[in-house]
Amino acid sequence: MKPEGKGLWKGLSSIAFIISAIVLGLGLDKMFNYDSGEYYPYEYHNAYVGGDAYNYIINGNYATGFFVLATMFALMGIGFIVLYYLSKMADGQSKLLSTNQNIEGSVHKLGQEPQEDTTPPLTTEE
Repeated sequence: MKPEGKGLWKGLSSIAFIISAIVLGLGLDKMFNYDSGEYYPYEYHNAYVGGDAYNYIINGNYATGFFVLATMFALMGIGFIVLYYLSKMADGQSKLLSTNQNIEGSVHKLGQEPQEDTTPPLTTEE
């Protein structure tokens, strides 16, 4: 694989983790920042209907959705990291294979046969 492809996986992984962190922050905002606006200065924050209980239920559902999205993007980031390392391993194996083929070709050009492994086998008998 070309080096551009490997950089692509790292970039996509970084983007996925950044989106995951943003969505996680949005979920935490829905959970912990609630103001019904009953008191002065009457600012509503994460309030949708008149009752507090309904607003807590709605915010809990929103938070759950954001947490699921954050988990999904984090898993995508992990998947992109795995793809990066798999492409790196595949590139390393293709380089190793081409190096071995070059060595074997050089040996055959010299008219020599590749040498067999003549090391004695290891045994436990004395």
